[in-house]
Amino acid sequence: MSRSHQTLSFSAAEWALYAECYDALTHIRPYQELVRAVHELVPKTASNILDVGCGTGTLLSSLSDTHPNSQLTGIDPTTAMLEQARRKLQNRAELIKTTTAEAPEQFREAFDVVISCNVLYATPNPEAFLSQIRNFLVPGGVCIIATPKKGFDNGLIAKAHCNDSRADDYWLDPHSSPERERHLVTEAFGTGTLSQAMINVAYFNRKIAATTQFHFLLESELETLFQRTALGITNMSLTYAKQTHLIKSHRKETA
Repeated sequence: MSRSHQTLSFSAAEWALYAECYDALTHIRPYQELVRAVHELVPKTASNILDVGCGTGTLLSSLSDTHPNSQLTGIDPTTAMLEQARRKLQNRAELIKTTTAEAPEQFREAFDVVISCNVLYATPNPEAFLSQIRNFLVPGGVCIIATPKKGFDNGLIAKAHCNDSRADDYWLDPHSSPERERHLVTEAFGTGTLSQAMINVAYFNRKIAATTQFHFLLESELETLFQRTALGITNMSLTYAKQTHLIKSHRKETA
């Protein structure tokens, strides 16, 4: 699950370093919650599943266990992320370097489930992105989107990971200074390798944010966006320490 759709000034060398530390997220309890929540929305009968922005292949790897009879495909625009995914998946999924806008023609109406986690908010045009995803779905196919909410705060994710009882204010805005970031990361993740990896992830996320316009959306804004792209919402909830919208929708047929 990669964070960005297009980051043109984020170099290949930086992507390689980011890919090396990205899987630190898999050790965080709220991230594990997100993966479980996505799994619960994937139909057991799914035959062709596409992960858009598959990153290092974490979700596809777990889907290969829970849906062994499904054809799995992942796309991502980043070579370093896909290299990590290939090592992790060992040919259990087809992995293609592309974006939704540049995806091959055979993707049209090819999938009964399309999943995309932490990509919508980083796309230049969220409406165009969802329209492209709709085109990948068979009629009635299922679309599952996870995207950070407006007001998303990493500090509350750290708080949830360590199950801390202090008020939210203690954890809010963890990246306001390097000193505060390191203090709160240490509070939540200790002083070992996970803590350093999380500091590295935060560093690269800031660099990506400097090259990309993020779209943190309200529930009402998402409802409007899905309606305009002919995707009917069947379920919307919060996951990832209540910092991320999780939406299950289906392809509607237009008149």
